[in-house]
Amino acid sequence: MEILIQIILAIIQGITEFLPISSSGHLALIQNYFGNVDVNLDIFLHLATLLSLLVFFSKDILNLIRGFFTFNKRNEEFRLAIFIIMASIPAAIFGFLIAPHIEKVFSNLYLVAFGFVITGLFLFNASLKKEDNKKLNLKNTFLIGLIQALAILPGISRSGSTVSTGILSGIKKEKAVRFSFLLAIPAIIGATILNLEDLNFSPQLLLPFIICFLTGLASIHLFLKKITLKNFKYFAFYCWLLAILIFVLRLV
Repeated sequence: MEILIQIILAIIQGITEFLPISSSGHLALIQNYFGNVDVNLDIFLHLATLLSLLVFFSKDILNLIRGFFTFNKRNEEFRLAIFIIMASIPAAIFGFLIAPHIEKVFSNLYLVAFGFVITGLFLFNASLKKEDNKKLNLKNTFLIGLIQALAILPGISRSGSTVSTGILSGIKKEKAVRFSFLLAIPAIIGATILNLEDLNFSPQLLLPFIICFLTGLASIHLFLKKITLKNFKYFAFYCWLLAILIFVLRLV
């Protein structure tokens, strides 16, 4: 039974980490209604989704590294690397400040429901936006970074809110998704480093790790290739439905 639960959690993590429906919100729901999630498993599943990103965007990452070490501000990849570094700062600061209170935050289901409402608003507004093709710059990428910091709170989808912010700033969907996912790499690495002391490898975790990794790859591909701006509103409705269910269940 335990391995079945681990597999289910692996699939949920792989899907919700990259689709705009908040992995942290779903994790908080599971913790509150079905018991605490194994911290060690949680870390391994986040490592699996990190590996999904590294594999899917391997060429982009190599180009970013090469571009960064040109130290040439006219180089597009150098500028992108700088934008990612700048946009990562707010989440690093906010994550450090909220870390001592994170358990209380995740246990507050009203806050989780509010987070889902916020995610829905981001997605619904983005679905109404006509696509533009503005370039990434310090202003719009730092704004995306600020929103990513806000997405540390459960229920606020990191991918949904940052991609929507990019789109609302006039960035084309494909560029916004690519930037959002590349921005996730330092965020997940930082969160993992903070929890390394709780990491303990077990052969039993290999299967859920692989499942989460493969599900994560599929989710990234889905978001990049199959999900259009019009689809965003359906994810918004899903998030709002979850928020309503939380309020109803808390009141019953």
